[in-house]
Amino acid sequence: MLLPLLLLVVLSGCRRMQLPGEEGPEGTVMLSAETKALPTGVNTFRVALFHNRQYSGRSGTYCTNTFSYTDSYTDPLHPVAYTWLQPCKVNAQGQPLDNTDPGAVTTIDAADHSSVYGLRWNNGGSGWSGNAHLVAIAPAVGFNWEGHAAYLPWTIDSNVYVSDPVEGGFTGIWFRGEYVYTSSSLSEDSSLSKTLMDRRAKMTVKIQCSSDLIPDTYLYDVRVADRIVSDRFYLHEEGDNPQGFSLPADPEHPNITQYFVVDNVNTLVLQNSSDLPDISDPEHKHVHLEKGVTDWISKAPFYLQARDYSERLMTGKRPAIVVKVGADADHIITVRVPLDQELLPMHHYLYTLDVTNAYITVYFQVVGWDTPVLGGMTDTETPAYLGTVAIGGADPGDDAWGIGGGGDADTPVPTVNP
Repeated sequence: MLLPLLLLVVLSGCRRMQLPGEEGPEGTVMLSAETKALPTGVNTFRVALFHNRQYSGRSGTYCTNTFSYTDSYTDPLHPVAYTWLQPCKVNAQGQPLDNTDPGAVTTIDAADHSSVYGLRWNNGGSGWSGNAHLVAIAPAVGFNWEGHAAYLPWTIDSNVYVSDPVEGGFTGIWFRGEYVYTSSSLSEDSSLSKTLMDRRAKMTVKIQCSSDLIPDTYLYDVRVADRIVSDRFYLHEEGDNPQGFSLPADPEHPNITQYFVVDNVNTLVLQNSSDLPDISDPEHKHVHLEKGVTDWISKAPFYLQARDYSERLMTGKRPAIVVKVGADADHIITVRVPLDQELLPMHHYLYTLDVTNAYITVYFQVVGWDTPVLGGMTDTETPAYLGTVAIGGADPGDDAWGIGGGGDADTPVPTVNP
């Protein structure tokens, strides 16, 4: 059964406007989408409706299955067929369901596609002539709200995509403006493939030794500390919070509540690529780094929350790469390198530490989200030089990175002109 058309496409012809005294029943808002950005297996969407940046209490769920509907009402002389997403019954994890079995179905074809699951709206005196926004989540996981602020409970292991708000406005039961996430030439900037994003960044660590003065050293351990592991992701700006992750607490702005949790107890031990021994293995106490011969590269990228870690309020809350290096096992130096850069969502970063027995030079490079980073080979520009820091000296108090078993000071990498 075809669903009633409730959204008005921007056409070169006329636009339907609410007629005087016209009323109508509640119906399903139909959505068009471009889904190239989504990985294989992500096939459901949850769409939330906002008005004046406040969550309306209205949401609906859809899937990547489509159907065609011909709009003969907007311009009866020139009916146009459009392709729409089917509504879909889902559970809180975004898995498709049918109408009888409480368990998830194996394919979206087997799901219940009744129109009742889509976003519902009616024209009963809405008066929403503008400031209406839709935000999509894929897969169609559940979200929470407090008052009019809607947010997605986020964890570091969340494989979820969230769109930017797309603006429109209701006139009666019709949504003025572009269809949401259409990939037509009329609305290239609001296509789903450009707005739905995994709000994490990937990171690969490379450790090398390239000094002519001290051409080799030994590497004993590499790990990541102080990652943000849980947070709220606000679907729309509300109050003091913009759309995105919660802001760090600010003593000068007591209305800002920090919801993110930094794990300063557990560290993520990094393993190196398969052509070198695993230094976390007791049988292999160290890796010998030699200039031009041996580099250490983390086997698989790890995730970090995509946010600007250079902000002053992020002091003490920045993730850090912690390495143990030294000329021998009796002189191991612990070096803590906090990440002091802005990380963008769906970007993959290569963080290179050029290590000797006396210095660490830090480089920062962006590679493709899906680009393998093995052997240090990338397809992007020259890495950015961030600075060089001494890791040993006559006065350990001058070393903000820490010597011996220490090194928990959160000192950003100093920027030094080459």
